Amino acid sequence: MRFVLFLLKSFFLFLALFVGAIFAVYNNDTISVDFVFVQASHASVGVWLLLFMLVGILLGILSSSLMVFRYYRVLLRAKKNVGTKSGD
Repeated sequence: MRFVLFLLKSFFLFLALFVGAIFAVYNNDTISVDFVFVQASHASVGVWLLLFMLVGILLGILSSSLMVFRYYRVLLRAKKNVGTKSGD
């Protein structure tokens, strides 16, 4: 079962990389992104979109990891409270 999950995850990872690479190749117009106080260097539309997608993925992983860590702490606290009450 673990091998099947590994194969599925690998397939979707390579599929996402392939779609991203094709997207970057076909969107080769050069643009410059203007942030609030800074103007970024010139790069293709595909590169900018892939960069922002990567940042979004990393922020999503970080926020979900924080929630999982919070629930893990709550679970440990609940297990600790159940363990102390069962000994009475």
